Amino acid sequence: MLSIPQDEGVRQFFWIWTMKEAYTKALGLGLGFDFRRIEYNLPADILTIDGEIPKGWQFIKFEFDHDLDIYQGVAARFIGGDETVVLPWSSKTADWLLLSDAVSFVSRAIEELE
Repeated sequence: MLSIPQDEGVRQFFWIWTMKEAYTKALGLGLGFDFRRIEYNLPADILTIDGEIPKGWQFIKFEFDHDLDIYQGVAARFIGGDETVVLPWSSKTADWLLLSDAVSFVSRAIEELE
């Protein structure tokens, strides 16, 4: 059995969980989808559903620090085609994904509603 520090184990668990959650939410199913059908090989960055790589998906992984907390997340979107990619977040790989704190998000929402 591979032994890793507890903090790293928790970090890996959240990558796996957020990958599964991002995919099922992008499908519009959320937790209604059987998560046991989804496998995410973290070292290889490969997601499979029922043993097959889903075609045409893009997954953007992001991580940021705030005070003493580390936040991890994944955004999933269907882009079509035969290839599925898992990418780290950067403005070049995901110009459609914005990272905001709560104050910035609410301020932007109010401006857009006015």
